[in-house]
Amino acid sequence: MSVPILRPNWLLALLLLAIPLVATADDPRLIEGDAAAGAELYASQCLACHGQGGNSLVPEQPIIAGQYAEYLAEQIHQFREGERENAAMWPFVKDLSDADIDNLASYLAEQQAGLSGAADQALVLRGEHIYRNGLPEAGVPNCTGCHGPAGYGIPPLYPRLSGQHAAYTSATLAEFRGKIRAHEVMAAVAAGLSDEDIAALAEYIAGLY
Repeated sequence: MSVPILRPNWLLALLLLAIPLVATADDPRLIEGDAAAGAELYASQCLACHGQGGNSLVPEQPIIAGQYAEYLAEQIHQFREGERENAAMWPFVKDLSDADIDNLASYLAEQQAGLSGAADQALVLRGEHIYRNGLPEAGVPNCTGCHGPAGYGIPPLYPRLSGQHAAYTSATLAEFRGKIRAHEVMAAVAAGLSDEDIAALAEYIAGLY
């Protein structure tokens, strides 16, 4: 039996469509760092937590290999400036220069991302439905509009999600929902997700590649 295609909440959909226009007008800075220098810095500062080439083996630590350089650089800047609070990250990023950040982002963007893999197939089916169709009754749009059918994102605005550890994705969505991590659009998206919805989405995304 086919699953009907559900229409997203129109108000939220219009908000999502408006974001790229604003970001394009601001002309996001393209990253052109020294990947070789970034590799050396990564080995000394980041390897212990984020794994070889950015492929973390710890479910609570994100896989950052293959992520877009512009997105990575923006997140590291936010950590450094305290706009995104994280006690574990702060000691490693507080003294990084802008050039260091560009170099790290360039190195990681060139790395091949691994695949954490989905484990619970029942959750995967539920997660796929939410990812592709949203939950209109809860005001949740689909995820494909910003992150793509395969979770590759749209550079430089929307990050790659595919293959990410389910534990990390779950924690991140919960932070958006609770407004612990500030992001106006993602807070609105996550507001309508239950704990079960978040677990299902995270499991589905872990198996995307």
